[in-house]
Amino acid sequence: MYLFSHPSLALPIPGREVDRLLPQSGGGWEGVSSYGLIQGGDLGPMQGIERNMPVTFDELYTKAKSVLNPRKLSDSAEAGGVGAALLSESGQIYTGVCIDTACSMGFCAEHAAAAAMITAGENRVLKMIAVGWDGHIMPPCGRCREFISQLHDDNLETEVLVADGVVRQLRELLPFDWRHPVS
Repeated sequence: MYLFSHPSLALPIPGREVDRLLPQSGGGWEGVSSYGLIQGGDLGPMQGIERNMPVTFDELYTKAKSVLNPRKLSDSAEAGGVGAALLSESGQIYTGVCIDTACSMGFCAEHAAAAAMITAGENRVLKMIAVGWDGHIMPPCGRCREFISQLHDDNLETEVLVADGVVRQLRELLPFDWRHPVS
């Protein structure tokens, strides 16, 4: 995960605060901190610091909640009542909101976040969370469980926050997976 896209938007990494940034001739950058050199690598001009700390469910909750914006789109559609955040294998966090329509052609927030992830060229989900309009944590519906599980074979290992303090692997939420017959 990258913590900022421009030095004026820098967010400190605990214990690795950047005192100044040094642009590099190849387009990358280096950050100098009281803890030594922090390299941005070949991420393009001022793309950000690579984070070495694991992303927590608290951070995913904050990201999912930040995209909530319940609103009426038309007489037959509403959006933004549920927000979701997916942590990909690269450390990127993808978010999305639900779209509800009168004729059931909408989709869940997890689908929207997964579409953003796929658009960015990724398909492995390490962690996921969905948050309702009132801030409560929601387990994914069956359609979302199945959808995420089919995007990458290892997604059955995805950690899902299903309630406050309750984490389950996606495979536990799909106990009788059609791809793995019970013997």
